[in-house]
Amino acid sequence: MLRDDIAAIAAAHGAQPMAVLPDGTLSYAQAWNAAQSLAEALRERGAGEGTVLAACCENGTALLTTWLASIAMGAVFLPVNGLLRGGALERVLHQSGARFAVCDAHRHDELAVAREQLPELRDVIVHGMRPVGRELDLGAILERRAVGPGPALTDDDTLPAKLMYTSGSTGVPKGVLWSRRFEAAWARAYARELVVLEPGQSAYTCLPMTHVTCQGTVIASVLNGGTAHVDARFEPFSFWPRVREADARVFTFVGTILATLVRRTPRPDDL
Repeated sequence: MLRDDIAAIAAAHGAQPMAVLPDGTLSYAQAWNAAQSLAEALRERGAGEGTVLAACCENGTALLTTWLASIAMGAVFLPVNGLLRGGALERVLHQSGARFAVCDAHRHDELAVAREQLPELRDVIVHGMRPVGRELDLGAILERRAVGPGPALTDDDTLPAKLMYTSGSTGVPKGVLWSRRFEAAWARAYARELVVLEPGQSAYTCLPMTHVTCQGTVIASVLNGGTAHVDARFEPFSFWPRVREADARVFTFVGTILATLVRRTPRPDDL
């Protein structure tokens, strides 16, 4: 089970950086402790295995923590494309049956509006501001350390683990449900065949963590005991300096990134 793999790796690599993110760095111990704290708080509010947990966040600690918390408690992780707004956002949250959502502060207002049309969305947890009204504060949740690893998960790898939506470039976004078996096989294949690192080595990505390639980069780095460097976005003229700063052995990409880098004016230090 993927949860057991991550727990063992977190214990083995405790103080080593798991992820260097735009809003901070999380060690393996910090990341897994945060995930368990969020999972425990959600269980106290009625969440459990199979509960859909949405993340309306940009690349950062809140998004990674929400993903790992979903793995820790057997919830269904729903990373929401940051480009979705208004009716499109409401449609995804309604269709998915999301009961809980974590959002960055700058998305709080739009999620509050969407929530009025989403009676099934029970709680919104806000990162980066002291919430008002019904919202919960992610920072306060994470300050309270989890008392334990949580209950054992059902031994059934056909249960759902993740709900990924297509981009919507050719129509209404469509949800693709991943089983635990599929997520574990995908993660291990990434670690074994695509983002191959030795413990302590780094990988770099500037793709959104709502995208499967960025997620694959992060989880492969974790399973290999490496460090994932995740930037906020692609910046053509800072790309190679950021790769160097990360001391990255590998970076992942989509085709448009390579096409842009090829067209960019060469610099003496490109190699």
